Amino acid sequence: MKDIHLYIIGHARHGKDTVGKILSRDYKLDPCDSSWFMAEMTVFPALKHKYGYNTVLDCYTDRFNHRREWFKLIEDANPFGYEISVELFKKHRVYTGMRSARELNAVREHPDLNPFVVWVDASRRLPPESPESMTVSKLDADYIIDNNGEPSLLHPQIATLMSVVLPQFACELKRKSVPNMVGEV
Repeated sequence: MKDIHLYIIGHARHGKDTVGKILSRDYKLDPCDSSWFMAEMTVFPALKHKYGYNTVLDCYTDRFNHRREWFKLIEDANPFGYEISVELFKKHRVYTGMRSARELNAVREHPDLNPFVVWVDASRRLPPESPESMTVSKLDADYIIDNNGEPSLLHPQIATLMSVVLPQFACELKRKSVPNMVGEV
């Protein structure tokens, strides 16, 4: 069986990074924010002089002001649609923040990638992202996490995702974890 490649998608500021932090803390996963990943590799070098950024962090922090530009730069750096995924999954267990339907379709067709897509939805309390910088939707997801309520409600939904929906992913993680950990099953 191929390894599962977990993707966390959703509109800007709807809770993807929070879900990633919970997966990191509670399940020892290594999520990667695709905006940070691409800021280092592509966006900062392209925009540093235009906007006067001194560091990658300056560029990353200002990303909300230039969403369309970021989207275009990332699309251009990913001509076949799967390159970012292939590189990101060499070092990380979770891809957080994919925004391109073209990219998602390419990932689903790639023979070495086995995507499982989770949508984080806060649409009852926050606006959607512009289609100029977001072409994936809730309909593209395999699983939906409702982030419209209290933050504490995320934990049981993520527990269900990991124990009921993706138990083989949890088992795979245990097999690949560091041996000789006290209390590890």
